[in-house]
Amino acid sequence: MSSYSHNTNYANRNKNSTRRRTSRSSTPEDRSQKSRVKERETHDKRRNRGKRSRTSSIEEEEKEFSKILDRKRLEKILKEKDEKRRLKEIETPDEKRARRLAKKLQKEERRRTETINAFPEGIPYTDMNNPFNDTNLTETFIWKKKWESEGKGNVSTKKAEKVNREIIAKNFAEMEQLKRNRETREAAREDMEMIARDQERRQCDWNRTEDVFHLKQAKLRSSIRIKEGRAKPIDFLARYISYADESCQDVFELDNPLTYFPKDSIDDFEDLIADVQVYRVIDGQKNKFYWDDIETFAKNGLKRLLEARKRSTDTGTVHLSVQEEVLKIFKGKTYDELEQLESQIGAKISNASRSWQSNNIREEQMNQNANDSDGEDEPKIEEKKEDAIEKPTISDFEAKKEQKMSPEKAKYDEKQIPQEAATTTIPFAIQEFFEADDEQRDQMYQQVEANNSLEHFTTVLYECGRYSPAFGSKSQTMPGIEILDVAEDVKKLDGSRLTRHKKEGTEELTAKDQRMMEIAKQGMNQDEAVFSVEEKLDKQNFLWSDKYRPRKPRYFNRVHTGFDWNKYNQTHYDIDNPPPKIVQGYRFNIFYPDLLDSTQTPTFTLIKCDVPDFSILRFCAGPPYEDIAFKIVNREWEVNYKHGYKCQFQNGIFQLWFFFKRYRYRHGRSKFFLFSLSQQFCFLLMAGLMFLFEIAAVFQIIRKVPYTEIDWATYMQHVEVYENGQRNYTEIRGDTGPIVDCFFGYPAGHLHIYRLFYHLTDHGKNIRCAQYIFGVVYLANLLLVFRLYFHSGKIPPFVLPLVCLTSYRVHSIFVLRLFNDPIAMLFFFVSLNLFISRCWLFGCVFFSFAVAVKMNILLFAPALFLVLLLSNGFIETFWLLAIAALIQVLVALEFLSFDCVAYLSRAFELSRVFLFEWTVNWRFIPEAVFVDRRFHIALLAAHLSLLAVFALKFWFRSSGGLFNSLRKLLFGVRLRLDAHDILFALFSSNLVGMAFARSLHYQFYCWYYHSIPYLLFSPLYSPNNQIAHIRDGKKLTFSSKQIAVRLAIMLGIEFCWNVFPSTSASSLLLHALHASVIVLSCRSPTSAHSPLKRG
Repeated sequence: MSSYSHNTNYANRNKNSTRRRTSRSSTPEDRSQKSRVKERETHDKRRNRGKRSRTSSIEEEEKEFSKILDRKRLEKILKEKDEKRRLKEIETPDEKRARRLAKKLQKEERRRTETINAFPEGIPYTDMNNPFNDTNLTETFIWKKKWESEGKGNVSTKKAEKVNREIIAKNFAEMEQLKRNRETREAAREDMEMIARDQERRQCDWNRTEDVFHLKQAKLRSSIRIKEGRAKPIDFLARYISYADESCQDVFELDNPLTYFPKDSIDDFEDLIADVQVYRVIDGQKNKFYWDDIETFAKNGLKRLLEARKRSTDTGTVHLSVQEEVLKIFKGKTYDELEQLESQIGAKISNASRSWQSNNIREEQMNQNANDSDGEDEPKIEEKKEDAIEKPTISDFEAKKEQKMSPEKAKYDEKQIPQEAATTTIPFAIQEFFEADDEQRDQMYQQVEANNSLEHFTTVLYECGRYSPAFGSKSQTMPGIEILDVAEDVKKLDGSRLTRHKKEGTEELTAKDQRMMEIAKQGMNQDEAVFSVEEKLDKQNFLWSDKYRPRKPRYFNRVHTGFDWNKYNQTHYDIDNPPPKIVQGYRFNIFYPDLLDSTQTPTFTLIKCDVPDFSILRFCAGPPYEDIAFKIVNREWEVNYKHGYKCQFQNGIFQLWFFFKRYRYRHGRSKFFLFSLSQQFCFLLMAGLMFLFEIAAVFQIIRKVPYTEIDWATYMQHVEVYENGQRNYTEIRGDTGPIVDCFFGYPAGHLHIYRLFYHLTDHGKNIRCAQYIFGVVYLANLLLVFRLYFHSGKIPPFVLPLVCLTSYRVHSIFVLRLFNDPIAMLFFFVSLNLFISRCWLFGCVFFSFAVAVKMNILLFAPALFLVLLLSNGFIETFWLLAIAALIQVLVALEFLSFDCVAYLSRAFELSRVFLFEWTVNWRFIPEAVFVDRRFHIALLAAHLSLLAVFALKFWFRSSGGLFNSLRKLLFGVRLRLDAHDILFALFSSNLVGMAFARSLHYQFYCWYYHSIPYLLFSPLYSPNNQIAHIRDGKKLTFSSKQIAVRLAIMLGIEFCWNVFPSTSASSLLLHALHASVIVLSCRSPTSAHSPLKRG
């Protein structure tokens, strides 16, 4: 009781004090004072109003305004104080305690915040979050005993906190210094480890460097001995391994290496074998097979000499001179001939007709068989030697040589016939004489002398060109006689023919060509090399070939190489051991000095190659020059002139200079996954995830969002009228009017499709079932769109979420409005998938079905006609269009048979006037202009003009443009258009039609929604990767800024279609966004055939 009375008295006292304060704050004197101030101000203002000048009036007005503003501020402050005072007067004790407690907590929070600032920046420690588990960490600890011992016992708390903050900052600065010192030591340790690894690598390279040095010294000794005329056999043989070395500057004649072998010295053979062993060690495995062959021949020669020495010391053996004569008998004979000779010798031995040493003869015969088997390896060694020497072949002019020799051969054959007829007195054939040995030839000479035909016989030998003395031995050769080896003589003859052929085939450059060559060689540095490897083209047929002789243009091309110092190469290579050079660019200089039409600029085309890493660059100029092509590296070009790009035709020289783009590695697996075009798995995984997301989204939309009735009931009424037997198309009506009074013409296919829905949904009453049907239609539509994106190779995985997440209006059109536009687009996307799979017949069938549902599909027709024409030719295109027209007739056969004119005039009516209140794109113009026929004609003219520009400039650019494609078609060449060419042509044709449509209604959004992402993002990917698909690996050619711009365009278009009702601003913005999409889609880098500006 006492406490209650105490509280009541306390509350009464507060009320009384509040009343007294209120009465004092608003006394009558104060009010009268304020009124007098106002009257005085008003009086002064009226008195001075007529005396102010124009300048002073402005200043006074500013002063007056500032005074009024100050007065208003003062009044506001007083009002707030009064309100605060009033609240205090009427507040209860509990509210007062709560207010004071809140004020106390604010002070504590402010003090705690000031205490937290004691730590330096970057230290996230608090009382509740620190590694020391100290709940009073932010409070200042004062060591009183220590401070008193230091004479600082009377220091204030603020001073102590300041000192502590300084100490903490000093400690943290020292800790940061220690951290930097530790990092410096670790860096120095890493440097020392790197130096140690370099030292170990140098030590490992010393042995290899020593071997290279010894090899160089051996070659140097050989060259010195050769120059001084005291060369050894190894010196001549070692020259062959250095012939392929580019640094070799010696010029010498490439003879048969076997001619440098010792002849009769065993010591020379032993020295040669020892020298070969030395070269084998210091040369390594580089020329292993060459030294193996040399060693084999040397050992064979040494063995032969040792056996000869043994025979010379043995009295039972045959003398060396006799042995040479015996070997001549066996030389050149086959195995069968040797067996026949063996039987003859055996018969002679048995008859004892002559004194033969049978054992030695048989031994020689066995040696000869062994030599024949060794001779089989000799061509192999010769072939290896020729490969190592890099002898120029003469295969390129063998045909010409045969043509030159064929008349001489025919002439020789004509002479041969009478000569052979004249030698009938000779008892043997001339060919037998050439193939006989010396003993047989002696017998033949005796027969000729016996027949007195020696003179005639020698004349025949001379005319045959075979009158040449046979080689016996060096000891029997007279001094001054040159001994010719048959094989060497043939090689010299072929070499002289090759030299003469090169001289005859080399045409001297004219003065004009020489000037062009000097221009092309300007600026050539050490990183560039001449590039002259032409790619063989198919046989070219020109219309002007009967008037002008086609010829290949001259050229001087350069390839630019260099080091790519990427992260990997920086880690594994350095300046002393650089990485392999790569091709960084090309500079093509093609000379067309005699071009007939100088106004026609040469063009170039990039063609796909069998190997994905390369492509073929083809140049075309016109008469009288043939096309020329080169195989280059398949990488993306830098087309900015600041990076060295140059493409001009000036003074008869066509110059195409370009460098490849350099790509930097950026870590991030998620980013690579979203932006990768090189793996099918990335795209398919993202498509699968988005499809599952769409299934769940469609199901939730049908369940949660209420259905909106617009045209579904009308469609069902149309079907009921049709079911009742009405076949006059103009009499099929619903609540909103006849079937043709809807927003767009509905052919008979629409009626048949919704007739099926009529029976599936219980005469249209089961709306939920209809929504699920349209949900399936939406998901099927999405799968078809994903397949188009995948096969085009132009859409990265990150675009798929944008397609699914920015489609609020499209979801509404499909599953909440149940329009017939999704059905028409479903048939169209089925036909488009068939077109890119080159199933032209079924594609035209489904396209005709789409037109039979709704005639907006005809917006794709211009591009589709050109695609069919270029891919199938005139006749097949005619039949495909006839089949599509037949489908239309079959679908509408009931109505055409009843009233043909009524059906055609209503189902495909193009002169219908739309309502201004439903338009989305022309809200900003007056209604009178909107319904004006002249405005409709202007839109149609603009539509056709822009469509013609797209067809001529931007469609089918990978095939050289529309004109070149039609020119090829006239010559019977059909194009094989890829998926991007077909999609870009059809999508852009539809976009142009939508941009210039007389009116767009909200359900029309699904006509081009799925084509907008393709037109925006497909130009960002280069196929050069200009020639690769999604499986070949492409590089990104865009920045995050470009992605942001395109995403903003997609969101802007979605916003414009969701503004209901439409406004002037939304209509203008929609037109601006349409223009942006058209411009961005035209800036595609996929043009492989680029006409160049003349310099």
